Amino acid sequence: GDSDGDFLRVAKEQCTAQISINDSFALPSEPAIRITSGKPIYCCPHGFIYRHITESDFYTMEKTWSELIDNSDVNPLFMGWHWMMSWWKNWGRTLNLSLKVTLIFDRDTLIGILPFYSYKKNFLVQYQFIGNAWGLAPTVRSEYSSPIFHKDKANVLYESLKSYISSTPMNTSFLFPDTQGNNMPGLSVWQHRIDSGYKIDVSGRFDDYLPSLGRMTRLKAFNRRSYLLEHYPDVQFVELPLNTQQIDDFFNTLNSFHLLRWGKPCFSFQAVAFHKQLLSVSKDIKGLLSYLKIDKHVISASYNLQVKDVIYNIQSGYLEDFDKKISLGTLHMGWVIEQAFKSDGIKYFDFLAGFGRVEDYKRHYRGYIVEFLTLQYFSSRLIGSIYSGYYLSKVSIRRVMNLLRLPFAGRL
Repeated sequence: GDSDGDFLRVAKEQCTAQISINDSFALPSEPAIRITSGKPIYCCPHGFIYRHITESDFYTMEKTWSELIDNSDVNPLFMGWHWMMSWWKNWGRTLNLSLKVTLIFDRDTLIGILPFYSYKKNFLVQYQFIGNAWGLAPTVRSEYSSPIFHKDKANVLYESLKSYISSTPMNTSFLFPDTQGNNMPGLSVWQHRIDSGYKIDVSGRFDDYLPSLGRMTRLKAFNRRSYLLEHYPDVQFVELPLNTQQIDDFFNTLNSFHLLRWGKPCFSFQAVAFHKQLLSVSKDIKGLLSYLKIDKHVISASYNLQVKDVIYNIQSGYLEDFDKKISLGTLHMGWVIEQAFKSDGIKYFDFLAGFGRVEDYKRHYRGYIVEFLTLQYFSSRLIGSIYSGYYLSKVSIRRVMNLLRLPFAGRL
């Protein structure tokens, strides 16, 4: 991105702005979800009824949504009602999206939720999960995307969803960003990309985990701590209380570190608002905000979220050129991981997807790999073939252009 003076000034003003939750964010109490809730749009061969609900119904579904999450195998953070509701509040209208949350009933029992929205792109009507705006706009990244299906009926519900997708108009597609596999073989699908993340089992003893790491990882993440304590006064690892002022200061600090390193904040104004709402309205999501401080000055910040027995690594920032012998981000990560091992009831520390600035640093922590696929399903095989052919031709043209540039590269 651009990093001239005007951009930095605007970005700094944006990330230091005070954001508060609007009074209109208060939600009504939840009525019971009935078989008559929502407009019926499809009855599949298995006898399940699909119903679109209104936005006001969506805002009252916290309890019912959470109960289905508890009886499913989906991710409770990214597919949870609080994450999706906060995302929709911040980006739904801004991006001019149409809410298409769909409930699936087996007679009078809710057995599935499809948390979709729709929009038009070129000649396609596209559906996508709330929580991502893949190919549309930068929002926040929501991983482990999937339909919310009761675990006892998941297989037959995926078959039902295949039938539903096939029944939609031929110019319809369904985007599944950062999902964990193709659960609907047989449909026309295009795989846009594969990303990798890492997840550490922290249910054992920290002293047993440490020797499993490589020598340089142990040095950077843990052993350099003694150097820091020896050469700098009053070193502190500080876990922040979640009051309004501390949260405001934390996101301002985190964005400031990214401004210094990248020339832009890590979280936009809307993304900061999203995370503040998330931390304020949910009792099921625990914010783990921490600093490394030297002589009361913040030198590193780490933002993590805990849901049930998993801690998710969301974002971090630090002073890059603080000391050539220390990688502050790696050292701070070591503190956070050690805390996860020593916390009761925590089973996993999830790094999520993404790479470092120079290398895939997450692999050094000896977690197991989690693959994330971005898939696009098509109701029509013809349209799917045309779409995939279009993408393949774009890739081929780009490769040819790059090859043509090579002979002239040294002259430019």
